[in-house]
Amino acid sequence: YLPAKLSIYADQQDVIHIANNTKKPIVLNHAQLTFYYHGNIKSLAFPQGSLKLVKHTVTPNLPNSMGDFYTYAIHSDKSIVLKPQATFDISVEGISSSKEPVHGLTLSTETLIPVQAQFSSSTSEGNTTISICNNSPYSIPLTNIELDFNYEGNITSIWGSPWLAWEATSNNGQYTLVGGTPYSPDYAPDPTCKTPITVEFNATPGTPAPTGFVLKAAGGTPIGYGTLDIHLQNAPQTGLINPTISIDGMGIHQQQSVEWGHDLVVPSLVPGNYTVSASPTDDGTTYYQSTVEPSSVELLNNQTIPVAVSYQAVPTGTVTVTLNNAPASNEPVTFNGAHASYVKTVSANSTVILPQDDYVITSSVPGYSALISPSTIHLMQSAAVNITYSQIKEQNYVGYFETWSDAWAADAAHTELAQVPTYINYVMLSFMKPDAKYVAGSLDFTDTGLQFGYSGQMLKDAVNALKTANPNVKIILSVGGATYPNWDSLNTQAIVDIVKDFGLDGVDIDYEVDPGCSVGTDKLVHCTIDQKYAAIVTALRQALPRPYQVTIAGWSTGAYGEDQWVNAPPGGSHTGEMLPLLRTNGQDLDMINVMSYDAGTSFDPNEALAAYQHYFNGAVAMGIEVPPEAWGGHVYTLPAVADLTSAVQESASKTGHPPGMMIWALQIDAKGTASPDNPSAEMMSVQICQQMGLGNCTQPWNL
Repeated sequence: YLPAKLSIYADQQDVIHIANNTKKPIVLNHAQLTFYYHGNIKSLAFPQGSLKLVKHTVTPNLPNSMGDFYTYAIHSDKSIVLKPQATFDISVEGISSSKEPVHGLTLSTETLIPVQAQFSSSTSEGNTTISICNNSPYSIPLTNIELDFNYEGNITSIWGSPWLAWEATSNNGQYTLVGGTPYSPDYAPDPTCKTPITVEFNATPGTPAPTGFVLKAAGGTPIGYGTLDIHLQNAPQTGLINPTISIDGMGIHQQQSVEWGHDLVVPSLVPGNYTVSASPTDDGTTYYQSTVEPSSVELLNNQTIPVAVSYQAVPTGTVTVTLNNAPASNEPVTFNGAHASYVKTVSANSTVILPQDDYVITSSVPGYSALISPSTIHLMQSAAVNITYSQIKEQNYVGYFETWSDAWAADAAHTELAQVPTYINYVMLSFMKPDAKYVAGSLDFTDTGLQFGYSGQMLKDAVNALKTANPNVKIILSVGGATYPNWDSLNTQAIVDIVKDFGLDGVDIDYEVDPGCSVGTDKLVHCTIDQKYAAIVTALRQALPRPYQVTIAGWSTGAYGEDQWVNAPPGGSHTGEMLPLLRTNGQDLDMINVMSYDAGTSFDPNEALAAYQHYFNGAVAMGIEVPPEAWGGHVYTLPAVADLTSAVQESASKTGHPPGMMIWALQIDAKGTASPDNPSAEMMSVQICQQMGLGNCTQPWNL
């Protein structure tokens, strides 16, 4: 069994969400579901088949026990296939001794092994038939099988003998068929091909016959493997670093640094097509590029193919780089070439030697933007580049403020709101109901959802006090959140009246509903909430024109689902929910506050940052949550906060938009003893303040 490459997580209601974000269908028969849970489980509600429970306990990892360890085996009377982009949920009913939901989830599926078989295909009367013969001395189990092949046509229906409940997916002309049932008998050795497995489908007229067949079976006996014997020549000169050799094909991607003059032997490769490549190398003056012979191979059973890697010097040119207003005497400059990329540390006026090529030039310095002229060059003999740096003066630190935590105070100056540290320049008052009731001019927020422990007049005075202490602060009314979902009865006027009566600077839309997203035939994400979401943003933007701000809380995976992020983990129902909105209303938004937490340990906030910045031409603030996160098991330690802050600053130098960090929430204390591995809101905020150079980072924290 191997962990399946899919998204799996549990929400606060102990519903396990499983999504296939790969390009292949996944067979779930005989799969094993494991997780940790603090308590006893009564039952699991599963959409297909039945689950059999085997419970194990694990030694508690004191002082924070993971809980009991559960294993479930998935069995069904029919094949359970999770198609690409498909999802299903499992509801856990149990009695928990902790607020922590189901966590540590893993779904492992049976390993499919390539097996020996003979293949042929024929087309007659508009149908193509693939015949599979077992020419090995071993039986082939048919309960869980996969057939891979190349075919440029469109397969809409599949039948054949025996009936194996085939399901098909394709990607750029590569088809994957999965099939098998719990009652499918083994296919015995059939050397004369008397009873072949047949796979039939409607043929596309004029399409070449399918090729490149590979049959895989759970529990099968492996076919013979092949070997690549890669020889690297001796170094063409001294002082060169060892190159990296890459092998790609048949579902593997392997990279390894190889010493000059040595061999890289790669055994146990499944027969099929592979490509071999080698990285360029240089000593800063002389540049070498590789020649791989052969670079593409078709590996057969029990075959060893020799591959030779040699290096040749390539023509070079010179680039004169002029730095203006550089923050340091030496700065990194990246030359992204058509054949290779190079990062050079250059001084104010220096000359760089590079291979002749076409280059795109960038320079990333935290806290600075770089204007590069020209930004692209066609380097032959020589070229000149000017880089002018400008300091990014605006930096955003966004703090969500829990109104229910701000208790009664003797006067406005002693409210928590008035004492928010001045380096926090966005304060989000959480939360107002979308369907709030409010009488303009009354300052009575009783029916608004806001939960301050004092009067409306004191709230207005506290807002004024904070603005007096911090004239640059933006105090924003955050609407919605997980507890206020009634957006169908949006009261735009009440929101506008609250903003204006209390002297606030705008509205933050926290629209947390089931988005109902899927990828359409146009390969774009579309959601059932698209029209409603766009209407909400449009209504609030029209009612609060700039300079009022309209910001939005973006889901961690809200910018995934398309382009290079089409399969970015962890997946889930909120994948891509922001993309349709950004296409229609991106121009109406002043900032996106990304909830880059509660997404599990496979979530990469750096990738989320890149995705949001790719689709949104504006300010992005990346969020952190005071641990423990609500679910998913991830923890933002202080080093993790520092890493994300650095990534935010570096990206700002490329986009020209202000770097931003966000915290949920300002008043949350550390659970247990605060430490770098278990930081409080104050510790996280001081780290961000110091790293971003916001100033006065050690002022009292009275929240």
